[in-house]
Amino acid sequence: MIRVMGLRVDIRVFHLSVIVLAALGSAWLMAGCGSAASKTPTEAVAAETPTASQAAARPTVERTSTPLPTIISSVGECVLEPNAQCPGLDLHGQDIGEVMYSYKTGIRHAADLEGANFKGANFEGTNLFGVDLTGGNLSDANLKSANLEGAYLFQADLSGADLTNANLKYADTDETKFEGAIFCNTTMPDGEINDANC
Repeated sequence: MIRVMGLRVDIRVFHLSVIVLAALGSAWLMAGCGSAASKTPTEAVAAETPTASQAAARPTVERTSTPLPTIISSVGECVLEPNAQCPGLDLHGQDIGEVMYSYKTGIRHAADLEGANFKGANFEGTNLFGVDLTGGNLSDANLKSANLEGAYLFQADLSGADLTNANLKYADTDETKFEGAIFCNTTMPDGEINDANC
């Protein structure tokens, strides 16, 4: 008797099992490889190389690089830049966030709106992924369903802002003012859902 994986096994049964497995493995290899095993290396390479007619029959695919769409630089008279003064601006549904299109095409970086004044602005459904709003004024802004994932909101003022269905995951909210803000199905920086005002 011997031990195999902690089990006591008769040595004859063990040897018989090894022989059966070896025989099954050989049969499987012969069935799977077919006559390829009997071919010389040169014949095997020749068999795998497509003929000219086979190569011509294959469709050709042109690979083109899609340029990254640029972020809008202005809305009406408001220029989207650091320290912009755009209270009441309507940016609903716009895309001004960071987007990774592909490893070949690259990353479009988000807008830099540090210190901007967007008091009472409409950002409903807007992509603000990674946007820098450090020290910005978004008090009383409509941020319903806005994507603020990874946004920089350090010392920003979101007092009275409506954050219903907004996504703040991974956002930097250190020293952010949220007094009177509306939270309903809001994804917070830690991934938790805030339903305080539903």
